[in-house]
Amino acid sequence: MSVSQGIQLSLHPSPSKRFSVPRYEPYYRTSLGAAYLEDARNLIQSLPANSIDAIITSPPYALHFQKEYGNVAKEDYVAWFLQFAREFHRVLKDDGSFVLNIGGSYNKKYPTRSVYLYKLLIELVETVGFHLAQASHASRVGNGPKDSGERLRGTCLVAWQDTMAKG
Repeated sequence: MSVSQGIQLSLHPSPSKRFSVPRYEPYYRTSLGAAYLEDARNLIQSLPANSIDAIITSPPYALHFQKEYGNVAKEDYVAWFLQFAREFHRVLKDDGSFVLNIGGSYNKKYPTRSVYLYKLLIELVETVGFHLAQASHASRVGNGPKDSGERLRGTCLVAWQDTMAKG
């Protein structure tokens, strides 16, 4: 789900039914399923409602600096991601799962953490209609900003993996 590039979407068919995405050719296909390399905003709109068991994604993070693959600014991130999330909710089956792996970031010029991922989580629940089923956190010590000095020595980079339930 990069801002400017295609994404890879892998679909694993049940033994009794092969799934295909209308109007799109697979990037590759195996006996286990097919993968599509397309803009997620276009591809997901062509999927029928209530047709997907699980969506697992790790979108670009809202960093205060630009990456070569493109990333959205923190102040625009929630609105940007919600366009995907609404479609995720639409295409997931009622008992489907949405797993979001997302990392935090620091505020530019301040040794403080951004709260954009908390804002996103709240919107996913209160606006889109997901239910938070589980949250797990992975930490990496000593990944604070270089100008943080003693105040943030030994800080952690938190990577969220939130499992959302549709119904």
